Amino acid sequence: MALLVGQACYSACEIDAYGFSKLPGIAVVGQAPTSGTEADVARGQFNMPTGISLQVPTGRIVLPDGSLFLEGTGVPLQ
Repeated sequence: MALLVGQACYSACEIDAYGFSKLPGIAVVGQAPTSGTEADVARGQFNMPTGISLQVPTGRIVLPDGSLFLEGTGVPLQ
């Protein structure tokens, strides 16, 4: 089975693609990897006085070895 992804795959899509990539018999394929932008933005929502809204990352997912989860690289294609 193949999971098709592209650079428009970010956030929750990247978490799902990563999870599928760890299952036997699943290949993550596409022209480009996912965007590599997975980050926590739950506390980073701001409404500015002029009606402009701003969202910034406030957290990141770190793997047990200390490396960053997906940031900057995305889910590797097979």
